[in-house]
Amino acid sequence: MILTGGELQQVGLKDPSGKKMVLLYKKENINKDIYGDIVSVKLARDHKNQQMFTGAYYRSASFENGGTYHVSVKPAKGHGIAVTEILFWDGPDTDIATYEYEEDIDWASTVCQCCLLNPVPGVSVISSWLVPSTTVSTTVQTTTQPYEVVNHPDKSEVSQPIDTSIPEAQKSCGIQIFEGQNSKIVTWCRSFNDIQPIMKTSVDYNITGEFLNFKIIFKPEMDDAVDMTLCLLVSINEEEITELCGISHLSKTTKLVLHVFNRDNYVPEITDPFNIFSVKAYFKNLILPPPTGALCRYGDPFRGGTNPIIKYEIGIGTDKFLTDIEPFREVVIPCIPCFGECSKYNCDQDCDQDKLVDYSFTLTDLNLIPYVTDLNETGHSYNKTIIYYLTGRTVTGAGDTALSSSSGFYIDVTGPVFDLDVMLTTPIYFDEKQGQFQPISYQASNNTIKAFWRCTDDESLVKESLWAIGETPGGEELQSFQSVGTMMTGINSSFEGILQHNHTYYVSIICINGGGKPTQWNDSYD
Repeated sequence: MILTGGELQQVGLKDPSGKKMVLLYKKENINKDIYGDIVSVKLARDHKNQQMFTGAYYRSASFENGGTYHVSVKPAKGHGIAVTEILFWDGPDTDIATYEYEEDIDWASTVCQCCLLNPVPGVSVISSWLVPSTTVSTTVQTTTQPYEVVNHPDKSEVSQPIDTSIPEAQKSCGIQIFEGQNSKIVTWCRSFNDIQPIMKTSVDYNITGEFLNFKIIFKPEMDDAVDMTLCLLVSINEEEITELCGISHLSKTTKLVLHVFNRDNYVPEITDPFNIFSVKAYFKNLILPPPTGALCRYGDPFRGGTNPIIKYEIGIGTDKFLTDIEPFREVVIPCIPCFGECSKYNCDQDCDQDKLVDYSFTLTDLNLIPYVTDLNETGHSYNKTIIYYLTGRTVTGAGDTALSSSSGFYIDVTGPVFDLDVMLTTPIYFDEKQGQFQPISYQASNNTIKAFWRCTDDESLVKESLWAIGETPGGEELQSFQSVGTMMTGINSSFEGILQHNHTYYVSIICINGGGKPTQWNDSYD
């Protein structure tokens, strides 16, 4: 499965810090052994120029709401110079970058050991750093070009403009293997444009030169109806070594990249022209998640075995595998395939025993309450939210059963609530020409309407806000309802020549909670 990808060819890593990488990715540095199902990537010193050659093998990661990956890696050696990496890249194919791991500084070891709490007698102490200063204006004439003159890393002639801009950091995660005296495994993740601090963790690991069997799991965890947390778990030879939670969600276009690069942009010196630095990393036994949309991504299916499944039942309980709230109900009667002695007399010739079927069901006439009254630690009563679980049961022709339960869900019968202190006390409008944070009733801008609001939902949170603009409260003459996600501000700057002098316009807002229940606010502020 590993042999169905592509080779990367680019000049260096597109480092978001702006560092110029002395690294050239070449297809020639990738070798595929079709018999052993092994891909090797070579990192080698250029014998002419001060740079390194390497390669990268990449393919679609089949990423959708997480996934599990297996790959065996024999990391490149090289006395700590080479870094072997399994990279998940959610950005442009032409601007692949990584994270340069640096050891955390031990500040305690660098604190001045000879500093005195009290000054030595007889030594004057400066009590102020303020000294008179003068400013001298100096004009410098220069013939320096207003642009940077660059060459190709291989010193070849530049025939077209070279992009020297610093790229934005992209959502990505990587597992780096450092071989050498201080061998270790580093796991890291970063967000788009490094909006959040880079998450990283490292563990010392004894690398013996044998293949390391990696199992990499991106696991989504939903604590409520709105917020979903993504965790990255890394195991080697069935032993979990690192875990990062709260990482950025990767998209379906995420690429899996297998490559080797030189640590700290280091280029070793050539001391022997017949023994130039060159190392290889090997990758094999790559197993990806099923294709996006495949039913088997969401769990193992029910299988009948030697006896076919004759019915599916669903119940509801306050814990997994319980049906103390709603007993099992029959929801689906599947077709019976023709196999075995037990089914050949009442089977369906058109029923395919090898076909996986996605069944949907609906439970009606339920009486699920959202919460119960309970006492807290101080003895005061409060509304305690109830967690419910769906449990499915299959029944075979022999009477055997199998159970499977869902994750917990909540009941929310109330809609979001608008904060009246915000919505009624002051206007909910800003004027671009009067300041970003000054609420106004009259604006000077004739092309932009900007509004803010606040709505909350204590039970299932607010998962989406929509806003509209009209000439009457609740109207949509200028803009129909448009989603702004979880943001609670809206701006539309497309009204050039539309907004009229001395006219009143109104914004309407709809907030939708995790249970799908909406609440609408029609502004009528005068």
